[in-house]
Amino acid sequence: MFFSSPNAVKSVLTQIELPEKTKVAVLGEGTRLAAEAFNCKADFIGQDADVTDVAKAFRQEIGGDTVWLPKSDKSLNRVERQLPSEQVRPQVTYRNTPISKKLHVIPEVLVFTSPSNVEGFLLENTIRVNQCIISIGNTTKEFILGRFPEIDVQMALRPTLEELSRLVREYYNKLS
Repeated sequence: MFFSSPNAVKSVLTQIELPEKTKVAVLGEGTRLAAEAFNCKADFIGQDADVTDVAKAFRQEIGGDTVWLPKSDKSLNRVERQLPSEQVRPQVTYRNTPISKKLHVIPEVLVFTSPSNVEGFLLENTIRVNQCIISIGNTTKEFILGRFPEIDVQMALRPTLEELSRLVREYYNKLS
């Protein structure tokens, strides 16, 4: 099984209990934490912010095993495309609906975790050229740049809090 997001974890593990010997892979640290909240230990944890690179590394680990891939209705299928088609069983297990919330204060730093996260933000807010924009992953960065090519988007090299902290510190160090 390969969980590509915390939402994928929740969509499955709130409904079923995995058989004891199920091998579990997760895209990165955030997904690992979501799995652990359900007492599910990951056997493979992606170490890269590039989904395609994580999927390629995972492909080297699966041998001849078949992989169940729970995913969003808006999945870009980046993991699925890197695995042998005869070994992957993709299944939409949740709907990804952007959530909007009007911010009454304009933040200096915005961190986006997914394209739908950006979509939800933009429903009632705007991205400004002078804001520090950080993306987790190249998919999110490409999505932002597709809409705002003039914006400087910093991408976390690894999907960790330490990496986000480093990028925020760099931003504030440049200001002083």
